[in-house]
Formats: sequence, C-alpha cells, structure tokens
Amino acid sequence: MPTSEQLIVTGSEDTFGLNFGLTQFEIAAKLAKPLPPIPITIDENGALTELRLEPNDSLHHAFSKGKMLYFNRIYEQQKQILQSRYDHIANEIFVANHSVYQQKGKVVSQCTLTEGLETLLPKTDHVSFVCVDGEDPRCVASGSWDRVFRIAPDLIQSVEYYPPRFRVTKFPTKAELKRIGQEDLFAAEED
Repeated sequence: MPTSEQLIVTGSEDTFGLNFGLTQFEIAAKLAKPLPPIPITIDENGALTELRLEPNDSLHHAFSKGKMLYFNRIYEQQKQILQSRYDHIANEIFVANHSVYQQKGKVVSQCTLTEGLETLLPKTDHVSFVCVDGEDPRCVASGSWDRVFRIAPDLIQSVEYYPPRFRVTKFPTKAELKRIGQEDLFAAEED
C-alpha cells in the first residue's frame, strides 16, 4: 500500500508486479503522507508479514533503500518532535540521529552513542561509540546493532516510541568496547 488510497496486489515472485509496486512506492514517497514502503505477504499460516527478498534478488536493494530512506525521514520528524515539544526530555537526554549511508550497492543505517550523554538511540543497522577528549571526538568502537547488543545487552532500555528508540544511560565498559571492535559500517550484518 503506497498510500491510503492505493493497494497493489501481485505475486511474491512476480518481478513485473514487484517492479510496478516499487515504482508506486517511489512516487508515493514524494507525497505528503506516504505509507511505509514495505511489501506485505501472507505466510503459510495466513499471517501478514513483511516480504523478505533474498540479498541476491535484483529488487532487494531497491526495496531496502526505500524502506531505510522512509524511516530516516520518520526518525528525523520524531527527533524534531521530541526536541521541540518535550524540552524537558531534550535538555536531559540527547536524541541521536538516524543516518543512512550508501556504498557499492549497499545501504546501511547508523547511529552514534557519545560517552557521557544519556541518549535515545534509533534502531539502526550499525552503532558507533565516540569518546570526546578535549575537543577531538574519536570513534572507539563500532559494530552492527545485533553484535553490539549481544555483547552489551544491559546497555539499552526499550521506550514506547515509534519508530523504536532505546534509552541508553551508560557507556560500554572498556572490555565491551574491545569486544565490539571496529567493524566497518558496510560490513554490518544484514537483517
């Protein structure tokens, strides 16, 4: 459903129909109120689920990019609302950016956690950890979301925001940072 007034029905393996749906999502993205560009399928139990295309499918990248750009826009709107309407939150808690990067056909979302700042992190593919020594910030660790929070599971607390954000009140320990390491942004694990 690219918009609230448009429904496209096609087969999950119908390349022509999926291409048409992708085009309609791209057109809707330029409108005032597009819906999330997420194709839905019905699984074997009759439940609605997100259509997952294999990474080698020619449309995988295009659908992933559209979804990521949509949520990047929504996270920015959410950040502005949190900062403007809830000053008491914004003054005490840093609302982190949801950033999107593209390289060699891969699109990745990323957020940054800075030492000493209580933060509301958006859900991203990749998390970077920054220490500020004097005026020079430096990245001390970086890894995929799944890897980071397998290593440091008690670091985040879920909050009731949509799109999802997670409250972080402490920085990883030196041992956790060492285990996280310096994973390349474009080597981050895919969904």
